[in-house]
Amino acid sequence: MPELLRFALPALGISLAGPILSNIDNAFVGRLCGPAQLAALSPGSVVADYILYLVVFLPRATVGLVSRAAAKSVKAAQAELVRALSVAMPLGVALSLVYITCTEPLLRLLRVSPELLPYAAVYARIRGAMTWATLAQSVCLSALLANKDSVTPLKVVAIEALANICGDFLLCAWPCHLGVAGAALATSFATWLSFVLMLRALRKTELLPKKWIRLPESAAYLAPLLEYAGPLLLVLLSRFLTLSAMALYAASLGTTALAAYQVLINLYTLFGLFGEPLSQAAQAMLPPLLEKKDVRGARRAMRSLLLLGLLFGLGAGSLAAMGALSGGLFSADPEVLQMLKSLAPVLLLTVTALVFEYPVDGAMLATKNFKTLVALDVAGVMVQLPVMHAIAHNLKGQPGALSWLMLTMYFRLAMLSVFCLARLWPSLLSRKLEVEKAAE
Repeated sequence: MPELLRFALPALGISLAGPILSNIDNAFVGRLCGPAQLAALSPGSVVADYILYLVVFLPRATVGLVSRAAAKSVKAAQAELVRALSVAMPLGVALSLVYITCTEPLLRLLRVSPELLPYAAVYARIRGAMTWATLAQSVCLSALLANKDSVTPLKVVAIEALANICGDFLLCAWPCHLGVAGAALATSFATWLSFVLMLRALRKTELLPKKWIRLPESAAYLAPLLEYAGPLLLVLLSRFLTLSAMALYAASLGTTALAAYQVLINLYTLFGLFGEPLSQAAQAMLPPLLEKKDVRGARRAMRSLLLLGLLFGLGAGSLAAMGALSGGLFSADPEVLQMLKSLAPVLLLTVTALVFEYPVDGAMLATKNFKTLVALDVAGVMVQLPVMHAIAHNLKGQPGALSWLMLTMYFRLAMLSVFCLARLWPSLLSRKLEVEKAAE
């Protein structure tokens, strides 16, 4: 448990850094550049960030591959890191070129108003040009986490945050007054600095060989990475689909419900991040134990992860519920505030289930139960979508409709955890296996 906490608490700081930095950019631009440029940050951030969500499987796969290889030797871990970087660098360069050449068409697809388009395009293009460093940095960070080092990445992220704040001040305020372009430049420089510091840290730990820049040799060379990438991409797409569908159904319930949903989903996303370090901990710590066939150690680690998932979940859910109860921070409309107060208990349950599901999800990845995870996730989506449709159709105009929509998410997450734990029981949770191993 102490080892897991030493890993998970710094990793939590890393997970929360992104939303905090985004709010810092919003604060500088909002106070110094006017409402038009602040409004332009929304579509600009969507274009700059959301495409990267489709390749987030790459850093997550890196954790599993490097941690499993590190149990064998340093050279094996180096080979897996180079394999991940051989995909991240060319893919990142290709995405950077897309941002440089196609930013405005992408924004037009989002129907950004003409007065906001120039600001949003400048922000997204500058941020997007640094995508190669963003993607490679996330792979390097994952490799350090796979090496059970969450303190070094936290230090690097703290330096990145400080550089971003200083850059925002110099480029948005005094002396440059560049507005959204200054905020984008500050974030891009901070990302590049973080990437360089991550490479330096990997050199010190001997995880990064001298010759690490290379292109993929063949499909066979990428096979271990694709083994993780395919299932992870399907899981991410299914979860993105449910959130998108819920937003559409919430919009059909009326303006008040949609406004309450916007606050609700922001709280859900923010406090759901409390579970991410537990997933990373499972992927970093379970594979070495499984490689060594240390059944007792793996079982103890899994039990501790589940306990932390429950405690983190209750804590994050309580904070999210408090955010809903103090809705005056987000809206002055009395109807929205009343709806948020009624949604607080449901939000507590749903965030708790989300955070608890993260270590279970990480254990499924660590044990390579890819097919089961994908099948359960897709089945959950196929059940949830028609239920949400029925709720939005039959309860439209009723005050409890949004609560029922959120409850579908809670039940999907809870059932996913139950079925995944049933799958993990024979290999990680059953005491019988530990006794049999001791007898051998």
